[in-house]
Amino acid sequence: MTKEIKKQSLLLLIIAVTVIYMIINILITDAIFLPAHLIAIGLVIVNIGMFIISKKIYKYTLFITLILGVFNIISFTTTRLTIGLSINNLNITLQPFSLGLLIFFIFIYQNDIKEIKRFLAKNKEKREWKQEQIREEETKSKKEYWKRKYRNKTGVELKRMSEMKDGLVPEAWEAVIELLESKNSLN
Repeated sequence: MTKEIKKQSLLLLIIAVTVIYMIINILITDAIFLPAHLIAIGLVIVNIGMFIISKKIYKYTLFITLILGVFNIISFTTTRLTIGLSINNLNITLQPFSLGLLIFFIFIYQNDIKEIKRFLAKNKEKREWKQEQIREEETKSKKEYWKRKYRNKTGVELKRMSEMKDGLVPEAWEAVIELLESKNSLN
């Protein structure tokens, strides 16, 4: 068993043991199963299955499980120790136990997180390049429109229009300059 798999299985083992303790605690005390407990049990079973079947999917299901735990949607323990945050009218409660597990998760999967960041940065660069290409095409298309509109203007009219740069949209002004240069080169 590699060191990486040991770390991954340790996190799952901690959660599984905690849930087993929760089940035993509920069964031997007056406590009752809440929906948050039942969902946690179900998600732990799903995560164990994903750990066995596909470790690639497992890290995502485990991340979702931990996020649900951190935001107090599910509970791995019978007693819910929570920390409350209040911003304006928004009240958020966090479970420190789940938050600690999430931090451990981030520590274990830090290389995967770096890889995701690189992937997102690479895709951002591609999107920005594509957007720049689209802008260039739109500018070219607009300039062609203005060229068609002004092509019958005389050289004097084009010269006068070129002198009022602020009165034209940039594409129209560029079209006027190009038409003026082409008319001057013909003369």
